[in-house]
Amino acid sequence: MFSAKSVLGGMSCALVRTAGLTRTRRAVGLQYFRLCSWGAATIVVLLDWTVHSFFLGRLFNLGSRILDLAAQRYSSLLDQSSTKTIAVCCSVLRESSCLQQHFIAYGEVRIFAYARLDCDVIAFNIRKNNHDNSYQIIVMATRNRIHQAYQLAKERYAAVGVDTEKALKTLAEISISIHCWQGDDVGGFENLGEQLGGGLAVTGNYPGKARTPDELRADFQKALSLIPGKHRFNIHACYAEMRGKKVDRNELSVEQFKNWIAWAKELKIALDFNQTYFAHPKAADGLTLSHPDNAIRKFWIEHGIRCREIGAEFGKALGKTCLTNLWIPDGMKDTPADRRGPRERLLESLDQIFSKKIDKRYNVDSVEGKLFGIGSESYVVGSHEFYLGYAVSRQILLTLDAGHYHPTETIADKISATLMYLPEIALHVSRGIRWDSDHVVTLTDDLEAIAQEIVWGGYIGRVRIGLDYFDASINRVAAWVIGTRNMIKALLLALLAPVGKLKQFEAKGDFTSRLALMEEAKTLPAGAVWDYYCELMGVPVGDAWLAEVKKYEKDVLSKRQ
Repeated sequence: MFSAKSVLGGMSCALVRTAGLTRTRRAVGLQYFRLCSWGAATIVVLLDWTVHSFFLGRLFNLGSRILDLAAQRYSSLLDQSSTKTIAVCCSVLRESSCLQQHFIAYGEVRIFAYARLDCDVIAFNIRKNNHDNSYQIIVMATRNRIHQAYQLAKERYAAVGVDTEKALKTLAEISISIHCWQGDDVGGFENLGEQLGGGLAVTGNYPGKARTPDELRADFQKALSLIPGKHRFNIHACYAEMRGKKVDRNELSVEQFKNWIAWAKELKIALDFNQTYFAHPKAADGLTLSHPDNAIRKFWIEHGIRCREIGAEFGKALGKTCLTNLWIPDGMKDTPADRRGPRERLLESLDQIFSKKIDKRYNVDSVEGKLFGIGSESYVVGSHEFYLGYAVSRQILLTLDAGHYHPTETIADKISATLMYLPEIALHVSRGIRWDSDHVVTLTDDLEAIAQEIVWGGYIGRVRIGLDYFDASINRVAAWVIGTRNMIKALLLALLAPVGKLKQFEAKGDFTSRLALMEEAKTLPAGAVWDYYCELMGVPVGDAWLAEVKKYEKDVLSKRQ
C-alpha cells in the first residue's frame, strides 16, 4: 500500500477550491459534491472503501503538506475507524486522448484516473450546471469486487484469444443514434391535430409523456446520463419548433430547429434527421411521393428537399455528419391493379429530392423500405427491393429496419449482402412482434446476430446504428435506457467473442470445433466486463439506473398532467 506522502511528494496534483463545496448526495459506490467556484487552493476528501482523498483543479506541486490541510479542514468527514488515507494523484491523466474524446462527446469533462490501490478504479466527472453556473464533481470509487471480477474475466477471455481492453476501447467509439420519438409517442410539436397514420400506432398511456421540446430534451438528457458511451439524437421533421408561427412542412428550414442545434452543441452530441411523411392532411389517403395528384406530390418533394438542407445545417453547426433518412408510408390496403405506376412516380420524386449535391461532410442520405403497414397490407410502394435498387444505383445509404420484414426474417444476413455494393448502410434496430414492428429492443438472438454481423464482418465504420421503437405502456425514459443499453451489450458480446479462432476453425473445415467454441463462449463472463465498462463510463452498474429513473419519475414526470 502506498502512503499518501509517497504518492504526493514532489508530484503535480490537480486541485479545486472548496469554496461553496457541500455534500449533496450519496449513493452506493458514489459520492456527490457541488462546487460553486474554481480556484487553486485546497482539496476534496471522500470516504469510500479504500479510497479516501482526491485532488482536482489546477496543477500544483504541493507535496506532503496537503495531508495536514486535509486533516485540518475535513477531519469531520474522515472515517475515524480507517487507519490509512490514500491520496490519488491526477498526474495519472496522461491519456489526453481519452479526456478529449469525452469532452467532445458529452458536453462535460469526464476524467478517468486509474490507480492500482487494492484493485480499485477511480473515475472523476465534472459537470456544469447551466442553471446556476455551478459545477458538480462526481467521484466514483469502484468496489474491489467489480474490478476483481473484471480481472478474472479478462484472464478467461485472454485464454481464448480475446483482448478485453481492446474490446472496450472499440466499444467506446461506437455511437448509437437514439430516436426522439420514444419520448413523446411520435407526437411532434407541429400541433396539427392529425392522427398519427402512416400505418403507425402507439399503444399505452403511461404518465409523464414529454409535452414540449424542453421536456423532451430534459428527458433524453436523463436517459443519456444512464447510458455508457457517446451517442447521437435522431429527430423527425415534425419536431420543428414553430414558436407561434405556422410553418408547413414544405416550408421548413433550419430556423425551426435552432434550439435543437444549440442544445446538441451544448451537450456536444451529433444530430440525425428524418423526413416526416405522415400525420399530415396531405398524407391522409396513405400516399405522398407516389401520389397521382401532382400538386400533392410536389408538396412532399419540396419537404424532402428542405429536410436534406436542414440535415446539412445540422452537420455544419455541430461538426459531425448528419444522416437524413427517408421513409414513406405509401401503399394500399387491398390488391392494386397498378403496381408499376406508383413506383415510377416514387422514382421520379426521389430523383428530384436528391438532385441537389450536398457535401457529405455535412449530410448523407438514406432510404428505408418496409414490408407492410396498417392500411398497406397488400402493397407497399417503397419495398425493400425497390429501395435496394435505388440505393445501389444512386450510391446513397440503405436503411434496414429490423421491424420492417417478415416476423421470422432477420436483417443480420442483409448487412454483408448490401455492403457488397454500398459504401455504408444505416440500421433502425427494433423488435418486431407479429404485425407490430416497434417494441423496445431486448437482448434477443436477433439483436446479437445483428451485432455479430457488424463486428465480425469488420463493418463498424460502415454501419450507422440507430434505434426505432416507441412504447407508451412503460416509463419512456426507461424505454430509451433499456433499448440502448441492450444494443451496446450486444455489441460488447460480439466484440468479446473469440471470432479469430472461430474463423480459423471454419477456414480449416473444422466445423465441430467452431460450433463447440461458439457455444462455450456464450457462458464466458461478459457480465463482469459490462459492469466494469459501465463503471469506467461513469454510469450506474446493473439495475442501479432504475432507481435514478424512478426518482426522476417521482420528481419530474409525475407532475406532468
